[in-house]
Amino acid sequence: MENHEIIRSMIKSENEYMNHRMTWISAFNGFLFTGIAFAWDKSWVLVTVIAFLGMAISLTSGAALLAANRAFRELYDWWQKKKPADYDGPDVIGLPPRFKAGPGKWLNPWSIVPFLSAGAWLIIAITRLRM
Repeated sequence: MENHEIIRSMIKSENEYMNHRMTWISAFNGFLFTGIAFAWDKSWVLVTVIAFLGMAISLTSGAALLAANRAFRELYDWWQKKKPADYDGPDVIGLPPRFKAGPGKWLNPWSIVPFLSAGAWLIIAITRLRM
């Protein structure tokens, strides 16, 4: 197996991990939001626990997604530095990562969604505790 095939395979794996994590965070949040809808008027303790669980899931998923995104970018950067001068095949990914640092990197769904979710859960917890 040549370097471009190995890097392409590794990038594909990281992309699959990111997809799974985004699916998990969406499923967990949907389940927890449904739970909160049923518990809102019944138990402030349960609502608060659900909200803090939602924050924890969102933040840990966010950390894992940021790590996978970093691995993705580092693999692509490695390929750009090490690809043979005479290589004329397709790139290892269809669209190179645009934002490596700065505010632009937060425009990716896998960067911002977990932290927006955690913020929503925090607002829910504060709202419920103030009632």
